[in-house]
Amino acid sequence: MSQMVFRRTFEESADGFMLDAQMLRILEQINGQRTIAQIAGRMGVTPIDLKPGLAKLYQQKLIQPVTPASTPLPATFLRDMETILAGAIGPIARIVVEDCIALLGHQRTRFPSTKAPQLIQRVAAKIADPNARKRFILKMGVKLKSIT
Repeated sequence: MSQMVFRRTFEESADGFMLDAQMLRILEQINGQRTIAQIAGRMGVTPIDLKPGLAKLYQQKLIQPVTPASTPLPATFLRDMETILAGAIGPIARIVVEDCIALLGHQRTRFPSTKAPQLIQRVAAKIADPNARKRFILKMGVKLKSIT
């Protein structure tokens, strides 16, 4: 459930709809790209905490699931990843990123943004120096927040 992505839908209904505070906060975060886990993180709760509100929004036909793979990572994100990684491991950074993308079963131009955290972890594992690895993860976390 935490990797699901929803988009807003507003269907005409003779009955109207009712929103409580949690449903409204969830609806504000739904943009067709963020996963439930990302929304929960932005709201400071767990994905399980969102389940009742999501169920009500879905029942009222205010949200629909979408296929998250349809939103690829921006090319700038991958270039930034390579630049940051090069600071830790040198000029082979691009090859390492390409290999990690392939190991996750995707292509560079179609890498789903919802799998960016897995890519960051996989690439970080290639950094031998623990301090450099930590800096890489922190910098990439900032980049990740800018696209979600």
